[in-house]
Amino acid sequence: MREILFRGQTRRKGEKVRMDGTPVKSNWVYGGIFPNNDGGDFAIIYQQKPQIEKFPVYADTVGQYTGLKDKNGKEIFEGDIVKFFGMKGEITKVCGAFGIGTSKQINYDKLETKIPYGNSPAFCYNDNFISLWELWWNYEQDDNLLCEVEVMGNIFDNPNLLTED
Repeated sequence: MREILFRGQTRRKGEKVRMDGTPVKSNWVYGGIFPNNDGGDFAIIYQQKPQIEKFPVYADTVGQYTGLKDKNGKEIFEGDIVKFFGMKGEITKVCGAFGIGTSKQINYDKLETKIPYGNSPAFCYNDNFISLWELWWNYEQDDNLLCEVEVMGNIFDNPNLLTED
């Protein structure tokens, strides 16, 4: 069973919160979530230590844990920027499936050449989205580890990573 976990930012990068106007770097908190159903700017992430601690976070920075880890063992969340097979994209959730959205068309010919011997390709062949579970299944991954995927950063702290080539 997959762990249900969320993360969110308590402050946006560069946001001025000190009296002297110096920026405070973003702080990420991880835990459960009390969703914001009224469409406001904030949600609440909670952590169950001996007692529940609540953290207000910006609602537009909240991302869910995919249940998978990258090749370095780092948890993969919505909003992460990842590299896979020489391509890069953003972790998104489409039609209930976590996957990688890319700005360029995915090169499935390249992906198929890397599939272990004996496996038949099992892809949906979308132009610019590939499910994380397709990657997990096709490349015979174990222990929820995606050995072909690496988290490079996220769209909030490192948006330039998507435009760099």
